[in-house]
Amino acid sequence: MVGDQFKRKDATGAWQTVSDTVRTTLIANLAANQPLVKVVTPDATATATLKTYSDQVAAEKAKPIGTATQALCLVRTPGETTNRSAGTAGCETANTLAQGSDMAQVVAESFLSAAKRADFALQNAGGVRVPLAAKPLNMNDAFTVLPFTNVLVELELTGKEVVSTLEDATANYLDLAQSNGSHPYAAGLRWDLDMSKAKGQRFTNVQVRNKATGAWTAIDLTKTYVLVTNDFIASGKDGYTTLGTAFNAGRYVNTYLLYTQSFVDHVLAKGSIGRPARADYSHQNVITATGVKLP
Repeated sequence: MVGDQFKRKDATGAWQTVSDTVRTTLIANLAANQPLVKVVTPDATATATLKTYSDQVAAEKAKPIGTATQALCLVRTPGETTNRSAGTAGCETANTLAQGSDMAQVVAESFLSAAKRADFALQNAGGVRVPLAAKPLNMNDAFTVLPFTNVLVELELTGKEVVSTLEDATANYLDLAQSNGSHPYAAGLRWDLDMSKAKGQRFTNVQVRNKATGAWTAIDLTKTYVLVTNDFIASGKDGYTTLGTAFNAGRYVNTYLLYTQSFVDHVLAKGSIGRPARADYSHQNVITATGVKLP
């Protein structure tokens, strides 16, 4: 079933109600060619009832949460040819830089703030959906960046398993031809990445940031750490097989913290957010699959 009113984008991209003549033609074409589509006039009582809720949702969406002081650009893999932030001022060359996604980086930082036990946080690139322009932010912005119903999960992993997790994430698209949405971003964890090498050799100089002092030290492959991430990749999806093994073995705690609300709480607590210090980005030095070192 579809409603009986139709809109079409004009030359500027704005939606405009079609004329009665066009509307009549559309309805006739649907009746003749699309018998599974039924054009109906919305029920007035149902519309009024729905409006009592949709108005409340609209009011919640409009609630301010803080400010983005800089554009937070969206990138999946550093060096990718597609600029997913095209049209966002300040993001014109974001896809050509080693640091990769500002937006995924800030989201990971918000997870680390929410999970008090965690040593570091991980977020897959594809789970972050849009960039943010430098502007005041509201709840709708947060739920557009993170529109799913994921919750935060804390996993206990050895340093060796952490590095294996990173290798899994890039192998998912470099070797297995799956989505590059699996590409990893982290807070409290940084590395050098050479995508031209084989799996098991891509991540080097992996370091952990001390939450108390901010000092960076080499990851201890034998030490057990607590990693917080979304429950989607925690359960092994998107190619994260090492996480899935730990998850299935019961080495996790479900915090039940909605990942979007965790981001909102992070922004509310800080008042404003911008790009992290360059040294805090997960990607420090990056070489692409074709052997190009990114600036």
